[in-house]
Amino acid sequence: KGEKPYIPYRDSSLTWLLKESLGGNAKTIMIAALSPADINYEETLGTLRYADRAKQIMNTAIVNEDPNDKLIRDLRDEVDRLRQLATGIAPQIDIEGLTAAARKEAEEAAHKEIQQAREQLEESQRLIAQMSKSWEEKLQDGKALEEQKRLAMVEMGIAVTEEELLLPQLVNMNEDPMKAGSIIYALKPGRTTVGKPDAGTPQNIKLIGLNMSPEHAILTNQDGVVSLQKVGNAKVWHNGVQIVTDDVVVLAQNDRVLFGNNHLFRLNDPKELELSRGESTLSSSKMEVEIDWEYAQREIAMNAGA
Repeated sequence: KGEKPYIPYRDSSLTWLLKESLGGNAKTIMIAALSPADINYEETLGTLRYADRAKQIMNTAIVNEDPNDKLIRDLRDEVDRLRQLATGIAPQIDIEGLTAAARKEAEEAAHKEIQQAREQLEESQRLIAQMSKSWEEKLQDGKALEEQKRLAMVEMGIAVTEEELLLPQLVNMNEDPMKAGSIIYALKPGRTTVGKPDAGTPQNIKLIGLNMSPEHAILTNQDGVVSLQKVGNAKVWHNGVQIVTDDVVVLAQNDRVLFGNNHLFRLNDPKELELSRGESTLSSSKMEVEIDWEYAQREIAMNAGA
């Protein structure tokens, strides 16, 4: 007759259908259907053996619920307990047999416990209110926070939109390569003033530090051409050379500008950059110099005679 064929019970459809019921998070009632006929002896015996093995499976069923809902329920139970404690329903202490000092100490301890319970109650209620917020409310709070950040960046003059990123820009230069290029000021058509936050006239770009004047410089974007003019005796450097006159200086792509002692920027014109990339593909033999913070510092030192 040969060997008996292997029956893959673990891979059977019935086992997979009953997988969650037999070994999962469930309470299961199984009914074993038997036949009294002797011709079904083998099937009846197999069914009883299967029922006996299934009976030995012990499941610990836990109610499926959202973790936030469970946390809210636990917090509400805690609030009820704390509310009772805060209203003075605290464990009673027999103070009749205590001395005056011990009685005073017990009263102070009870008062302190009630005060702590009230503080915990307020914190728990705050957590419940926060956890009970709907997804839409949380989304609205997130949008309001993002809008506040955007308005703060707009007030500082930092570019925040794709349209502004297409305009000529002042990009910060920093000794740390990770921080270089992290601040971008879009130069909108017209005048852009540079100065301190406490200037009498509100400035578009607000900078603080050594040798920064309340009204420091004016940048003008006229038909895509950016020019720079210092105000009064402000300290401004252009490509390492200090500007000592009130003349207007026209800026080109990658020109360096230093305001005061610390605020070093380079001009980035996306349109001019695109044109220069097209020209560089035609004349690839031309060597390009990397314009970074070290380059700008060497430039300033050379012009200062250091």
